[in-house]
Amino acid sequence: MTQTETFPGHLHHTPVKELMTPAKNLQKLEKEAPAPTVCTAILRHGHVWIIADDDPGSLAGIITMTDTLTMFALPVGDQEYDKPTLQSLSYGLPLTATDIMTPKPLSILPTEPLSRAVSLMKELRVKQLPVVDETHRFLGEITSQQIINRFLHSPRTKTE
Repeated sequence: MTQTETFPGHLHHTPVKELMTPAKNLQKLEKEAPAPTVCTAILRHGHVWIIADDDPGSLAGIITMTDTLTMFALPVGDQEYDKPTLQSLSYGLPLTATDIMTPKPLSILPTEPLSRAVSLMKELRVKQLPVVDETHRFLGEITSQQIINRFLHSPRTKTE
């Protein structure tokens, strides 16, 4: 970043691949992982990527802390709309990652600028995006934490 370039300008010129964490370094589970395994991974990592059982390079979904709340929904009242979904532990059904995940999350290409990732995260109200190639192979992730870290460790401009 030059002395006259602003940080938002820097984000516009920096590709996602420069900051992303490669898939090999991320927590991933298969779609049939049981709920306790999912919860353990969530507690350790804050979120977990779900891959297709038959194709380890194919992204099936993501599970975040918020997604796990569905599991703990309790029946309230007599109204149909108050009852928990089948993804709730209230029904005593065994849950898997497939039952809990957000399927097919919106993704970003590694060549897109970080400014695009910021816009998508803001619009979707998410803290991370999967990075995929043109054939939708899971390459890694970009997170708001990585962007904040880049900001904190970047040379300050004269106007900052």
